Amino acid sequence: MLNKYLTRKQFKGLVEAGLLIPTNPVGQYPVSTRDAAQELRLRGLKVSYDQLRYMISRGDVQPDGGGSKGSEFRWLARHIDAAAKMCADNGWFTPYAVCASVLNMSLVDFIVKQEYKHQG
Repeated sequence: MLNKYLTRKQFKGLVEAGLLIPTNPVGQYPVSTRDAAQELRLRGLKVSYDQLRYMISRGDVQPDGGGSKGSEFRWLARHIDAAAKMCADNGWFTPYAVCASVLNMSLVDFIVKQEYKHQG
């Protein structure tokens, strides 16, 4: 069975190839909650900043920090990966991830194919 979202290794490879452009450089953690949400969306998971905040409030994921008001957290790669698993377990996939799955393609192949389609 194909994985419906990008693993950390696949995500890093696509970023290094210039096919995905995250707001924060890959490998430079910790990141903000907004950047964590953006990374998860790029990896094929439909999740928002507010959904991540809700997951934190429930104790589903526990990134570091939070400040005196709990307004901002510092997400390490392991926190983002834990959130990714939870999102996938709940079926929170982006339209691109769903489309790739319906076409029986990996999300990596789908992204690469779309990029070359737009270049040609």
